[in-house]
Amino acid sequence: MTDVSIQILDESHAEALLQLARDPELSWTSSVPAECGRTHVAAWIKDNDAAPRSSLTFAILDRGVVAGAVTLKRLEAPDSSGELAFWVGREHRGKGLARKAAGLVLGHAFDRLLLDYIHAHVLRDRNPASRRTLEALGFTADKSHSDLPVEGRFAERFAGDAWTFYRLDRPKPVALGEAVVEYQRLWNGYMSDYCGGRTSCFELVEELMRQMLQGEALNVLDIGCGTATFTTRQLLAGKPPRRITAVDGSEKGLLVARHVIAGDAPVTFVKGDLADNAWASGLTAGSYDAAFLGWVTHEIEPRHLLTLYGNIGQLLRPGGLLFNADFMDGLQGDWRNLGGDYQRRRLGTAFPAFNARFEKLPDVAAAITRDRQTRTRWTVRHAPDVHKQRLLEAGFVDAEEVWRYLGSAMVMAIR
Repeated sequence: MTDVSIQILDESHAEALLQLARDPELSWTSSVPAECGRTHVAAWIKDNDAAPRSSLTFAILDRGVVAGAVTLKRLEAPDSSGELAFWVGREHRGKGLARKAAGLVLGHAFDRLLLDYIHAHVLRDRNPASRRTLEALGFTADKSHSDLPVEGRFAERFAGDAWTFYRLDRPKPVALGEAVVEYQRLWNGYMSDYCGGRTSCFELVEELMRQMLQGEALNVLDIGCGTATFTTRQLLAGKPPRRITAVDGSEKGLLVARHVIAGDAPVTFVKGDLADNAWASGLTAGSYDAAFLGWVTHEIEPRHLLTLYGNIGQLLRPGGLLFNADFMDGLQGDWRNLGGDYQRRRLGTAFPAFNARFEKLPDVAAAITRDRQTRTRWTVRHAPDVHKQRLLEAGFVDAEEVWRYLGSAMVMAIR
């Protein structure tokens, strides 16, 4: 009787995995190094935290006990493929753990990482157990690779043997809900790099809301909600509980957000063009305590900025708070160039590479098509003083810049 699960390898698994990996015979038929030590396990964990990831190792758990590991390697391959490797500690063998755990990892690879196929190699003659495991998982011989004679330490022990190669193509359409989890993880990392100081901005908003807003529950507007990062943080903020109205003009963004947020969460999604009045007309005037705009207004034409602030002002109660964090002019000369250099140096390739695969999924591709038909994209970095002036014209009683991180700033206003 087994209850097999997998967890991304971290420090909590390190000691137990090390004890299994020290078995000297393990290196005979696997990629585990001879005399495996703490530095090797630490390197596997470090690779899991890398961005972008070239490998991802999972601990195999048998009823909560670490029993081995499964690794996806070569995740940087340009053909959306990966390599599967697995091993199980000596005392845990014979229970089918490798097959069950590898099956779970394959689900992660196909549905969350959006890989198109997985390949593996195994000793042709001296590792029949792993061959049976791969074949039970649906792998077949990869006819594009001939058997490769073993070399090095493998040749010393298994002279005349060879590596034989297997392949498994994605067996079914992608489960969008799983892919969205990885999209959100990579998108948040990308945006944290692109919008420097983003997390500290969120933390400041949350602290100011705690200090300045009272009540048994808070009604919050997340305007330009995108993939619902701010909404998710608000739901986790604790007391007082939050009810969120999440507004966005992007079909793709709302598709992701609806999958990220649990169906029973107190969140209402609204599709609308922030440059007109329609999105706000169905909401109750004066019923919201706070509104957040996160890196949105640079896509609003200057002539529509007053309309946007006027609509938000109508929805906020007296004393309600508006926070607008965005790319905003303010730095001059070389300081302005420093902000651009900061972005270019930090941006990685993990999210763009994954997004290219994500946007090919049928539901996502359809949403993007609808976006292209209805959305006009602008890029204009309004200065904080422009935002403050428009907010006062829209009826807010006060507005001030309260945060800056190089080229990004946040203006806070009180209704």
